Order: sequence, then C-alpha cells, then structure tokens
Amino acid sequence: MRTLIIVCSVFLLGTSLTKAQSGRTRLGFVPYSDPSVSEQQYRQMAYDYLYETVTRIFINTQRFDILDRSKFDIVKLEKNITKGEDFINSEIVKQGNALAAEVLAIAKITALSLKQAEDNQGWSAFLTVELKQIDVETAKAVSALQLKGAINDGVGDFAGVELSKIIRVPSPEQAISRIVLGMEKDLRNWIDKQFPVKMQVVHVDPIGQFVVGRGGKNIGLTTRDNMCLRHVYRLPSGDQLEETIVELSFIKEDGIGQTSTKFKPQKSKEWDLVVEAIKQYGEKEVFIMECPGGKGPINNIFQNN
Repeated sequence: MRTLIIVCSVFLLGTSLTKAQSGRTRLGFVPYSDPSVSEQQYRQMAYDYLYETVTRIFINTQRFDILDRSKFDIVKLEKNITKGEDFINSEIVKQGNALAAEVLAIAKITALSLKQAEDNQGWSAFLTVELKQIDVETAKAVSALQLKGAINDGVGDFAGVELSKIIRVPSPEQAISRIVLGMEKDLRNWIDKQFPVKMQVVHVDPIGQFVVGRGGKNIGLTTRDNMCLRHVYRLPSGDQLEETIVELSFIKEDGIGQTSTKFKPQKSKEWDLVVEAIKQYGEKEVFIMECPGGKGPINNIFQNN
C-alpha cells in the first residue's frame, strides 16, 4: 500500500468590478502553494481540475471575462510563502490591482490525500478546499466556504455520498476529478451568491423615468432575475455595505438588450428615489444589481427621508 499526503495552498480566483464596455467582470484564476510541503505531481493535478471546473462555472454565467492564470507571478508567491498568509494575500492583492481586479477569491487546498489499494488496481482520495473572497481595496476577507470530498476505491463514497454499487478508481487523476466534480454544485451556489449580477448605470432618462444598465443577454441576464437599484459604499473602517434603493422591473416592450437594458422602478412613485440616489451618490456607488434574498419586501433607504 502506498499513501501520499499533501498539504498545500491554492489561489483560485480574482474578480474585478471594473466592467469593460461589454458589462462583463474581469476574472483571474490562479493557483499557488508551499513548495516545501507539496508534491508537485498531485498538487498540479488538483490545480488543473479545480481550474477547469471553476472556470467553466464562471464562463457559463456569461458575466465574466477570464484572465489567464499565467498573468499572475506564481513563482514570486511561492518564493515568499514563509513570510506568512498576510504577506501572500497582500502580494496577490498587488498583482490583482495591476490586472484591474477589484475583487479576489483565495482558496487553499488544506488537505489532499491519495492512497493506492493493496492490489494496486485502484485509488482512494480525500480533498479539502477553503475559499475566501478578498476585497482588493482593504485586503480583508468578506466571505468563506469550505468544500470537502472523498472517494474510496472499492466502496464508492463519491464526494461524501454513498453510492449503491462498487466503484474501482484506476488512477489518481480519476480520483481527484471525481471529487472536484462532486464539489461543483456547492461551488456554483457560492459563485452565484458572492458574485451577483452588478451593472453600471450608463443613462438616466427623467422623461421616460427609466435607467439603462450596462449589460444584457451578453452577461446572461434573464427576465427571471430580480433586480434592484442599490447603493454600494464603504465605511471609514473599510468595510463595504450595500443598501437597496428601489426594486426594478424590466421594460416589457424593450425586453433585454444585447449589451444594455432598460429598467424602471416597480412603483412609479419611487422614481424620485432613483433621482435622489444618483444625484447624491453618483455612478461610482449606485448599481443595478440582483436583489438580496430574491423576492420579498425591500427596505428602501430613502423611504422615510
């Protein structure tokens, strides 16, 4: 029996809220690890499967322009690994800034174990991944997620879910691939929650009482999405807050455009709230975004003003 235990770190992905003309967000996705505690062959294998899976999920949202991970200086990160996590995070933030990224997400593979069966015909594996969303401006973590998966050769424990039939896993590649596949649903849910649709307001029409957001079919927008006009700002501490101004509706006769879309307040009497918010906060703090929590009552921040 041969056992391999790997502990390493991965930088998974970085995103930018600075939109190109298409309305899409620039997304970077890059792995790194501690060379002193990682075995290169299996570490790289895990990187590749995570990279392929997460990139595919981001691409399928249609909201992101993907930056190639080769744009990040991984060698520099790994050479400075002994300086600690805070230093690595600050270096990643620095590189993200250079690539016009405004949001980053760091992931660590905190455990990767591969074990070959006694008959040498199969492999078992266990993988733990921890993800954190990092704010570029403050270098603070704003959210976290832990993913665990396992597959036991000859038993069939697929990402923690027992299967009814015996499964032989003939290679470490297949073992890691199946685990990452089992993480896909949780990865997709995390991405949807942490990276919602966020559109710049590019036009305000006081006569028609509608606003135009940058983005449409090109970013995967659908009429099923619940959209709000939101105020996104920072406290003196650096923490970011978001508040809803009004709920928005698509203008039915115009539908969803290819690269821009018109919205109006769900209640016509709330148009003054839209005007006041844009006048007070400007384009750098007011965005058209998915409403928090889906459908339901919204707290309008100007309601009692």
